Amino acid sequence: MTDDRPDQGQEANLPDGYDVQVRRLIEAGQDDEAARFCFKGITLCGDRVGLLEPLAEIFYRKGDLTRAADYLNRLCRLEPTVASRWMQLGTVLGAADRSREAVVALERAYDLDRTLAAAGVNLGITLVKLQRHVEAVGVLDDIASAEPPEPTANLWLGHALQALDRLQEAVVAYERVLEDPAMAPLAWMPLGVVFRGLGQLEQSNRWFNEVLTHQPDQPMARFALAQNQLMAGDFPSGFTNYEARWDRPGNERPRLSSPEWQGEDLSGKTILIDDEQGFGDCIQFCRLLAALKPLAAQVAFRPRKKLRALLGCLQAVDHFVDEGSECDQDFHLPLLSLPNRLGLKQSDLTGEAYLTADPALVRRWGERLEMLSGGRPMVGLVWQGDPNSQSEQGRSVPFPALLPLFEQKEFLFLLLQKQHGRDDVQAALLPDNVVDLADELDLGANAFTDTAAVMTHLTCMISSDTAPAHLAGALGVQGCILLKEVPEWRWMLQGDQSPWYGSLRLFRQQTRGDWDAPVQAVGAYLKELV
Repeated sequence: MTDDRPDQGQEANLPDGYDVQVRRLIEAGQDDEAARFCFKGITLCGDRVGLLEPLAEIFYRKGDLTRAADYLNRLCRLEPTVASRWMQLGTVLGAADRSREAVVALERAYDLDRTLAAAGVNLGITLVKLQRHVEAVGVLDDIASAEPPEPTANLWLGHALQALDRLQEAVVAYERVLEDPAMAPLAWMPLGVVFRGLGQLEQSNRWFNEVLTHQPDQPMARFALAQNQLMAGDFPSGFTNYEARWDRPGNERPRLSSPEWQGEDLSGKTILIDDEQGFGDCIQFCRLLAALKPLAAQVAFRPRKKLRALLGCLQAVDHFVDEGSECDQDFHLPLLSLPNRLGLKQSDLTGEAYLTADPALVRRWGERLEMLSGGRPMVGLVWQGDPNSQSEQGRSVPFPALLPLFEQKEFLFLLLQKQHGRDDVQAALLPDNVVDLADELDLGANAFTDTAAVMTHLTCMISSDTAPAHLAGALGVQGCILLKEVPEWRWMLQGDQSPWYGSLRLFRQQTRGDWDAPVQAVGAYLKELV
């Protein structure tokens, strides 16, 4: 089908009943014939509402969103003050993943007619998808609070408020959704997530369990429940439900030639443990290889290449396997499934160190740091996690919040932060008791080998919730971990000690988003060390 547009100025009146015939063809299911009538009419008479409207409808139905949007755009030029036209255009552009163009069209529709709530709702949804959450709240708030509550507006208002960390307000929005029985199930999972963010695990569990009552195999809810159970110290239940991570969309269990170990007798057998998730996860859970070693004849470990040198000290590993390779193993298992298969309980954790730094690097860095420190005690600093991590929201400490620590002139502060979070460092005028080592650390293919060696010389390591925090604990280095009000599950909700790492002390936010108080507490703790 082709669209024969008329030459500029070539226009005539449509024959009587022409658009009626087009509609009859559409109603008879003859879309192609109807489209041909429309094209002929446009050739004769130019753009007309009665021709463009059915063409937009036909091509939308065919899934050709580009052409549907084109005809709607032409309709909007013919009827620029008709809000419903702009809303149709915005809806089709959104469906075509042309979200920024959709926002323009939907804003026009909503500006033309504030009573057209559907345009405002679609605009708010599109803004949320573009992560323009403040604007989304501005659009959705009035619509969501109307009586009776508009459930779709409240659902997406809740999503926007949650992204802005306005969790109490998000609860109010999601609870309005519950008033609509058909929409209520869409609010159960978000309510569980928001109540966890507020540290209200009992309420959070209620909503995750509500999902599982109706959908027992829903992996997102089961995985979320697992994190709550682990945060509460219920390792048996938590690590059992943690297996649901593989059933979530976009996740797939490793496919190896051997069966996955389900707890069978490993006498005389070789088992291959496969690294997974982030660097911090690997560092935290590789300790469990020591508990596996007495059960098997051979324990093989396949970490990612960048961690191979750091983890080479693990005595429980009989041999390391390169990424993408196997070792004629009898069984295999993803690393974070070990707690479940071994029946790990919180009381099994000793908190003892289980990694050691490369002795040659320890000596080399010892010489370098002795020259820098002049005998002063040294404190390491890391403040920023991976901004792309799902756990990132609120966990990193802004570098300016750490500046008061530098007033303690008896210490030499070593900045160990790599990659992310360095803009504020480059903009700051650092005092003479602060040395930035970022350009000297881990420059080769191996991650954290230099960092580990430096840590062994520190009086204290200060870190946000990121991989170097786990590294300090695994090395047995005395450390202070700065945690947001409700941290990731492994740090639990209360206490200044971690069952995972005996050398670390935890400093928690008491007020959401406020780092001043925990940083002051760290400063007081440092004074006790000299």
